[in-house]
Amino acid sequence: MIRSVPELARSVSPGANHFSGWRSPTDKSLDPRFPFSLITASAPRRATLLLKITSGRLEDSGRMQSDTLSVLRISNPHPHDVNTSVLFKYCLTRAGELVSPGMIYDLDATINYLEVGRWMHANGYDTTCRVRQREELFKLAAAQVTQRDVLYLEFGVHQGDATRYWSKLLSDPRSKLHGFDSFEGLPENFLPHRRKGHFSLQGQVPRIDDPRVQFFPGWFEQTLATYTLPAHDVLVLNFDADLYSSTIFVLNTLERAIVPGTYIYFDEFNHRFHELRAFREFTERTGMRCSLLGTSRCLDHVLFQRTA
Repeated sequence: MIRSVPELARSVSPGANHFSGWRSPTDKSLDPRFPFSLITASAPRRATLLLKITSGRLEDSGRMQSDTLSVLRISNPHPHDVNTSVLFKYCLTRAGELVSPGMIYDLDATINYLEVGRWMHANGYDTTCRVRQREELFKLAAAQVTQRDVLYLEFGVHQGDATRYWSKLLSDPRSKLHGFDSFEGLPENFLPHRRKGHFSLQGQVPRIDDPRVQFFPGWFEQTLATYTLPAHDVLVLNFDADLYSSTIFVLNTLERAIVPGTYIYFDEFNHRFHELRAFREFTERTGMRCSLLGTSRCLDHVLFQRTA
């Protein structure tokens, strides 16, 4: 019969007497490596880590010991045969009592980066060309089109930094740079620190000293409904609207214009439920094939080109 939480932890993973992720037994905060330790550990080890955390932080009334044993009895008629899957899930709920919203965000961000790396590899994209800044990706694309009549469309302009940079890269006077933004911030929540209204400029449109630049203030659903693409040799799309809803709407709306040779840049590709999801769903539905020309070191800024 397992009589205590420490005994239970030892039975799950014999010899595991410490958790290097804690700074000290009395420290009230978790080490930043904690989320990754849980992801990479084996199931018994994950259960041990969480048991050590919860047993060290919830010793006030013996409730942890009693509840844990009850869970094991319900999930397994043989109390000495520990069901580590149920135990791990149970301990997650108890560990959840100890973590902050910031830790949940960090854990989710960890999964985001794991998923974008997994998805790139699973779909055959070569990520060896990694750069430090997104401007290097801009230069990479511009070097191939600078002498051509380019239609540059940007979705999510904010203060116009990217548009201003591209206006210097594109030397052909026939090129056109059109930016779409409400200039009233995000239409819905994106991240805990980027809520609805974030990035708002109170409707103020940035000024860029280039007659080829034109902005279309308003929500995408409104401005694209009356927008006609002007004639051009090559199309460059810059997606910096962050949200899935905004990104998938623009992709679907411009589907016929995204012909082979089109450049497609994403500024927040490391969010699996937003830009990554939108691009994945769009390419799966349309059957479009793209090559990856380059990416930032963390796969958040990515540059594709449609090939077929």
